[in-house]
Amino acid sequence: MRKASSIQGVLRRIALIVLSEPISYRLLHYFTRQRPSPVRETASDHRKILPQEDVELWVYWSEVPNGRGPAASLFVLREEVLRFDCFGGSEGHMHLNPVQQRFSGGDVARLYFPDGSCAEHVDRAAFEIIANTNAALRSNRLSRIRNFVIDQNALADASNHLRHHMRELLERRPVGELADAHTSATVGPS
Repeated sequence: MRKASSIQGVLRRIALIVLSEPISYRLLHYFTRQRPSPVRETASDHRKILPQEDVELWVYWSEVPNGRGPAASLFVLREEVLRFDCFGGSEGHMHLNPVQQRFSGGDVARLYFPDGSCAEHVDRAAFEIIANTNAALRSNRLSRIRNFVIDQNALADASNHLRHHMRELLERRPVGELADAHTSATVGPS
């Protein structure tokens, strides 16, 4: 896994030298596109919500060095456009277009939630997914993402599912305990 990511890093740097950033990003995206999934060593207890065709919202438990708690990733046309980390305290945050930010080099920018409990961050994530999905789409480098039309009613319904599942995760896994269960479920039309 590390070898593949280091090869991608070298290819990214070469592409940025030879080609413009938008063209480099499209090419890298084309050749490295994968099935949308937050499946990482740091994520467990996944639930996939399908608000509409070509949109997937993954809700899961995340454990990373800066926090643990419920998290979610919104994919549109297989591109992650929003990510939410509901860690409570001062660590809860969201990311807009994290893949393209990582491509541009360096860390993925975080937009921090106001200090609060994990439950308050869950409510904030449910609000932000409705309020900022269109902004995330419009700011994406890929024209197919910028031009994608989100069904706001379906997104609002998905936001309610997100809130419900994240609260279930908090009930089952208090933030002070390490997560070890790996379960999966899907909600919505297939």
